[in-house]
Amino acid sequence: DGFPVFSFPKSRDFLKGLLNLFPPVTPPVPQWSLSVVLSSLMRKPFEPLAKANIAHVTYKVAFLVALTSLRRVGELAALCCDPPFLQFFPDKVVLKPCIDFLPKVVSSFHLGQTISLPTFFKSPSSDAERAFHTLDLRRALLFYLQRTQEFRKSRSLF
Repeated sequence: DGFPVFSFPKSRDFLKGLLNLFPPVTPPVPQWSLSVVLSSLMRKPFEPLAKANIAHVTYKVAFLVALTSLRRVGELAALCCDPPFLQFFPDKVVLKPCIDFLPKVVSSFHLGQTISLPTFFKSPSSDAERAFHTLDLRRALLFYLQRTQEFRKSRSLF
């Protein structure tokens, strides 16, 4: 009599019971294979880097940094591309977050923590090593920085 049906306590309880008996079905997260992704990063449209679209180069570098560093998205977003926050060595790349970044866990251990990422087949000698060298983060990061230098508007890496 002028009241919505579901405003009655018994109706609400009945619907809540139905929801408990028949919970909504959520589809499973699609599975993916790291080897498939890495082999894709070794071919077109990601290689050769000189012919790749800047979007594909960015995807490749961001994925390789995320994969090799195992850091949270917020930490990756806080990485800077200016020295001394980004340093290239013959055998590794050292990344540091910007000074004003606060990690999820604020402690002296986590503040200003560096990320050291090794090179991958620095001097390839076989065809297989040359193929895997296309996954070298140092090589891809140097190319990415060079390619984005002319239109980069912030000191943020990504």
